[in-house]
Amino acid sequence: MRKRLLVFFAAVILLTGTLLIGIAGNTFWQSQRKIIDQMQEDIVGQVEERVANFDLLLFWTEEAMQKEGTEAMARLISDYPEIEKLLKIPPAELKKMASSYGLDEIYVIDPNQIVVQSSLISDIGIDIGKFSRRFSRFLRDIVGSRRIVAQKLVPSSTTGIINTYFYYGSPASPYLLEGSISVSSFFGKNYPPHFYDYLFHDYFSDLTNGRSYVTSIGIYHLSHGTQWSLIDEDRSFVDRFAVVPQLREGKTITIREGSLLYRYQPLQIRSVTTDFSYPLFIEIVYDLSPIQVIQKESFAHGFTLMLFFPFIIIIPFIYLLQKLFLNPLSAIEANIHKIERGEHPSKRDHSGDNDLQAIDSAIIKMAERIDERTGELQKTRNFFRNIINAMPSAIFIVNETGMIESANDTAASMFGMEKGAIVTMAFDKLLPEVSPMLADITKRTSHNSVESPRLLKINRNQKELLFALSIFTVQGKNSQRVIRLDDVTESKRKDEQIRQAQRMETIGYLAGGLAHDFNNILGGISGTVSLMKLELEEEPSPNRDTILHHLETISDSVSSASQIVMQMLTLAKKKGSEKKIFDLNEIAGRSVEFLRNSTDKSVEIAFTPFTRAAICEGSPSQIEQVILNLGINGIHAMTTMRGKKEEYGGKLSISVERSILSKEFFASHPDSSRGGYWNIKVSDTGIGIPEENRQKIFDPFFSTKSRGRGTGLGLTMVYNIVQQHGGIIEIKSTDGEGTSFIIHLPLPSSVMTGSLPTSARGSGHAAIIKGSGTVLFVDDEEMLLSNGSAMLHACGYEVTTASSGKNAMELLRKAPDRYDIAVVDIIMPEFSGLECLKAIQKEVPSLPVILTSGNSGDEQISEGIEAGAAAFLPKPYSIETLSSLIADTLKPRLILKDEL
Repeated sequence: MRKRLLVFFAAVILLTGTLLIGIAGNTFWQSQRKIIDQMQEDIVGQVEERVANFDLLLFWTEEAMQKEGTEAMARLISDYPEIEKLLKIPPAELKKMASSYGLDEIYVIDPNQIVVQSSLISDIGIDIGKFSRRFSRFLRDIVGSRRIVAQKLVPSSTTGIINTYFYYGSPASPYLLEGSISVSSFFGKNYPPHFYDYLFHDYFSDLTNGRSYVTSIGIYHLSHGTQWSLIDEDRSFVDRFAVVPQLREGKTITIREGSLLYRYQPLQIRSVTTDFSYPLFIEIVYDLSPIQVIQKESFAHGFTLMLFFPFIIIIPFIYLLQKLFLNPLSAIEANIHKIERGEHPSKRDHSGDNDLQAIDSAIIKMAERIDERTGELQKTRNFFRNIINAMPSAIFIVNETGMIESANDTAASMFGMEKGAIVTMAFDKLLPEVSPMLADITKRTSHNSVESPRLLKINRNQKELLFALSIFTVQGKNSQRVIRLDDVTESKRKDEQIRQAQRMETIGYLAGGLAHDFNNILGGISGTVSLMKLELEEEPSPNRDTILHHLETISDSVSSASQIVMQMLTLAKKKGSEKKIFDLNEIAGRSVEFLRNSTDKSVEIAFTPFTRAAICEGSPSQIEQVILNLGINGIHAMTTMRGKKEEYGGKLSISVERSILSKEFFASHPDSSRGGYWNIKVSDTGIGIPEENRQKIFDPFFSTKSRGRGTGLGLTMVYNIVQQHGGIIEIKSTDGEGTSFIIHLPLPSSVMTGSLPTSARGSGHAAIIKGSGTVLFVDDEEMLLSNGSAMLHACGYEVTTASSGKNAMELLRKAPDRYDIAVVDIIMPEFSGLECLKAIQKEVPSLPVILTSGNSGDEQISEGIEAGAAAFLPKPYSIETLSSLIADTLKPRLILKDEL
């Protein structure tokens, strides 16, 4: 009997417990479904209410835009009644014209409804009649109607931008004139910018606040093309479940996938034009995982209740135990579980002095503090995540195996990929060009260290891009690296344009002085030639030594003129960023000569070079530009920038020194590298720089000179060049007494001492080296052709001349084995020297070719040397230089002939 009773009571308990669990579970599920349904109705109701308000705003906007656009079209038609005239206007001019008339874009549509001209080049050729039959009929009705017809607001199927389009049909033309105004530009012209951002970005953003089950809410246009978001112009709808055809029929769809519930519902709005009754639809995504967790916990609690049910009835003591011990423990346990799940524990009214109840109260207070801290941490996390995503730099976090663990939004847009596709991808697969550089930088960087940015050239779509790559370790995680990638292509191009503009300004300043020197040289040549002519006419037997002296004078003058031309070409060269080893003394000395020949004679210029060769690494032409700019500024400070009653004049001092900088200097310049430095000091005794201007002198376009006397880019370019060379620039100035600029350039790491041996300069003149063989001499200048032929004859060579590249090739094809060497001018009409070189290499590959040109900065020179030219001979040249170069070039060929 006892066993049967036990079985009976056990069965009753089990059935009762199961029934209780089932009832509790069903009640819970029904309550949760009611919550979801109520939330659905609440959200849809709020969305529909806001859409209605939004519709009114769009309707008002539409009327205002139609009025503004119609007036703009009327002005355009008044000025251009014949639509065909607009076909001859380039797109760029049409763009400016559209802006001047208050439109965003202008289009011309032919009778076939194809865009044949547009201010947007990308829209030319689009067949807009294919959009829909209704739209095609709409366009045909306007042709020749002499009406301006405005569409309602239309979302673009390619970009999602909302526009209003205006059409005009001229009675004298089969073409249609179309204009457009976007909502964004209309708001930008008539209202504060934040108003548009609020209306199209923030108006619906708070609908998910306070709803833990709602993951996201989206509102999209319903069109034949891409379904673009109404509240986020850059977002389009991904039709994962193929619901768009059903939405076009006005159906509401609910789809469950795992723990997510998707709800799609059409919306009505009158101000947006589409081919459907419901222009918009809403997507709401619910996360059901919290409900599933609660279901499981409810079942567990019910089962526990079922097990303890008989003891509650049979044993009275369990009541006291439950009240004094089990209930508080259960509350503590439940609160702990809630804290683990991130939920807030339930508050209870504890009476009495029970220690467990006090513990429960303490846990609740602790949870409240944790919630507060968690909320603050989440805000901070979101704040920093938004900052990183808003950065213009692409940011990657890469682990020790080279796999990308995280990336910001800029990285995804830079490579045209989804962020999810980038994560878990190997970095060297995403950017193969960086693999060798990344390995080298990773070896060099230690914990918490930062590597200076390195430039990286990448070819994408037949276009060379320039990126700056930086890498540093993540604090506390030695195995991870943060990689920063910046597209500096445009900034580098603008820097080069600024540098070239300032270089041209410097050349313009120096041109007067150089022209003066050049005229002096020409005057010396002219006077010497006159003396020679006089002596030859009046003396039956002129003095040989006198004639030689005159010729020597002419030769020296030609060399000086050639040097001036060479200096000007060097200064004007655009490409000056190649790094090389050079002597600062030489660069500074050449700059001083430029300044002396070009400045007011009231200014004394003193130069103090370093006692030995001042070896530096960098771009010589850029450092020369720095010294010239600072020198010219100093000269202006002592002349043109003085007051009207002040006397011009002063002293400009330029010096090159070597120094070891102090610890205090490095403390004030933490980014500078340790070690020795070269100091270039440029000082003047001019008007000085006022205190309030010293912090602004390196800003672009800042200038204290009078209008028309400077671009305001000189000191900006100086600062940028010094920074690119790893240097530091200091300024010391006293108002009314003068200014000193001190440039610190680091010594090259490869140079352990401060000097290299200076090249020995030969004395006297080189001897003429005579030889034998046949030379093909090619030049389009008759005088140079005659002089070159005479020089070669005097050196013992047979010479055949050609006045063009084509003529030279005809001679070569007739007798390919006759010639031992060819001397070819690079700059010739029709058939250039470079083309002639390639033709000679094709016809007679073994024939050595010497290229010659008066422009030593011509890029064709290096191209010719790379193509296989034997040597380059700069113009003007002497007979000694010509004979020596030909002899050196022919020597290997003659030795080979002797061996054969």
